[in-house]
Amino acid sequence: MSLIGTLEQFSLTNVLQRIERHEKTGLLTIRQGAQWIEFYIREGRLLCVGPLRTSATLGERLLQDGIISPTAFHETSRVLGDASKNESKTARTLMELRYVSRDDLRTWTIKNTTEVIKVLLIWTSGEIYFDDDVTPPVERLLVSMSISSLLETAAAALSAPVSAPVATPSVYTSIATTPVIPVQPVPQQPVRPAPHQPHRAPRTLHLLMLRVCRP
Repeated sequence: MSLIGTLEQFSLTNVLQRIERHEKTGLLTIRQGAQWIEFYIREGRLLCVGPLRTSATLGERLLQDGIISPTAFHETSRVLGDASKNESKTARTLMELRYVSRDDLRTWTIKNTTEVIKVLLIWTSGEIYFDDDVTPPVERLLVSMSISSLLETAAAALSAPVSAPVATPSVYTSIATTPVIPVQPVPQQPVRPAPHQPHRAPRTLHLLMLRVCRP
């Protein structure tokens, strides 16, 4: 692989746009540590993305994404036999059996490729390699895609505001609460003054006064 720079030096967008503008043909590889992505390009247009990190066949991936039905998958697998791992033959058979159209496969491929580019646009570090005149594996599904359109769609998706998902509980619990009745203040009774009583001297003192005053 021929190193042309790093993501710290060149943005991936500028590199891809330059390849498209000069109609380059070859293999563009973006590597970050143990991870890497391969872009197979012909005359400035993206054909496919690699490497495949799954053992699932094209038919299995189309079935998983809801592009084809289980009936279509089993019928295509029966017709192809051991050739089910060949993406180009699988795509051709699906179209011949009228389970998918060329536009269906194109739309599905563009969507998946856009998701890959979205991830790469977030990378802030990595190495960029380009090797001229490298052709994609013959068994891969090739779809000619505009690099500018892919970049525009990926950038728009990344810049779109992401609203926080509303958590909807699977079980709704109704909690009955007993209303709290406020305590009413107890009205204070007015304090009535005690009735006036004439002052009376103690009985002992009264008797003593009688004795003193008696002649």
